[in-house]
Amino acid sequence: MGEVDSQLAGRFGAGNPSALRRMVNSLVMRADPGGYEQRRRAKVAARVLEIRHGDHGSSTLFAELPPDRAQAIYTLCDQDARRLEQQGDQRTTDQLRVDSFAARCLGGEACGTPRAQIFVYIDLPALLWRCRTIPPNFRQELHLDPGCHRTCPRGANRRGA
Repeated sequence: MGEVDSQLAGRFGAGNPSALRRMVNSLVMRADPGGYEQRRRAKVAARVLEIRHGDHGSSTLFAELPPDRAQAIYTLCDQDARRLEQQGDQRTTDQLRVDSFAARCLGGEACGTPRAQIFVYIDLPALLWRCRTIPPNFRQELHLDPGCHRTCPRGANRRGA
């Protein structure tokens, strides 16, 4: 990495930290493309979504994901915010972006109260095997949905109903 060091010498005062990070990434990519690709793949494989609860009723949602997806999500939220600004919305652009992000993640419910979701997983075949007998009316009401490997009431769609 001496090649990268020599190219960076004397350039630290010229830019902000983001510009310096981009410059270092670009130089490393050119100096060691194989190593850069290996680290890029490892970083993509290590993608993560975290929540950090703060004080005073705030939380930070942190997603580390590939840059094309991060940029696409940001761009969509920014476009939503700009459209709402043009329509006269008085919130700040940052508030509009965050509210757009929440609305997109919650299916359009960002301004309302988030709906509680409770998931109960039951190994129905094992449960029924333990019961040994299944009442006929219960047998008629259930069928196994092979696409999602769960038991659904007859007539329900794959997402539940």
